[in-house]
Amino acid sequence: MTHVLGIDPGETTGFAWFVDGQLSRAFARDFDDFIAAPPWVERDYIDVVIEFPKWRRNSHEEIDDLLGLAEKAGRIEQFYVMHQKRVQLVWPHTWKGSVPKDVHNERVLKPLRHDELALLPRRPRSKKNPYDHNMLDAVGIGLWKLGRMR
Repeated sequence: MTHVLGIDPGETTGFAWFVDGQLSRAFARDFDDFIAAPPWVERDYIDVVIEFPKWRRNSHEEIDDLLGLAEKAGRIEQFYVMHQKRVQLVWPHTWKGSVPKDVHNERVLKPLRHDELALLPRRPRSKKNPYDHNMLDAVGIGLWKLGRMR
């Protein structure tokens, strides 16, 4: 049985757990809650894929925000490496390219089967973006690792 854990660090950190190529669970959790109780450590065979931020010259993102994300990604990587998991850091452009957020979100949702879509928790009262963006990115990272993302 193969296990892939996609992680997108952020103020809320997104997680997507895949078992034998299928989405099994996805959620977003406050980063401090992750540090207190990291998920899926007990599994023997697990590939962990973590988005690692990269500054681009024409980016509108503040460098301090990216440094904070890099620190979180490093802490997550360190935790799983200490528990002898295989960890891969991936830049956002590598797995999702550079498309607008709404186009990217559709690319993540499109390859999911109906039963996988039903696993995604929705935010109440949000019609435009019903999913936590970090959770959705974690799903995309897992799909990319599994070769299911186009």
